[in-house]
Amino acid sequence: KQWYQRRVREDGSESQFIVKLSGMPFSASCEEVAKFLAGLDIKGGRKNGVHITKEIQGRVSGECYVELTCKEDVEGALRKDHQYMGERWVSVSVATYDAMSNDLSKCDQIQQKLDEKGEFVVKVRGLPGHQILRILRNSSAGAT
Repeated sequence: KQWYQRRVREDGSESQFIVKLSGMPFSASCEEVAKFLAGLDIKGGRKNGVHITKEIQGRVSGECYVELTCKEDVEGALRKDHQYMGERWVSVSVATYDAMSNDLSKCDQIQQKLDEKGEFVVKVRGLPGHQILRILRNSSAGAT
């Protein structure tokens, strides 16, 4: 039975062995996901192979997708189903490239609320104008 999908990523490499982790602590980082999946080969390493998703409000969702290098690594990840990461047990399931791509594109849309010029838009309500200006000056002081 062929349960994986063979797809080509934007960088030209194949991505066919993907798992989805659900129920993770909201504070979980890519490093903690890699530690949870210790002994498995994450495609591109934890920096490029672990994709933590966000909710519509921009908060971490407690879910992520992990690209692995082979069928055996996916099977190893599935054996970690219902094991604990911190104080929460994590559900591990096989995912498709399309599902991962769809969820990650939603995250990108959330993160990239840009205006027509490609600049970030900050919406502030309920503060006096002088406080808004002070906050913007302080936050942009370190910007390049």
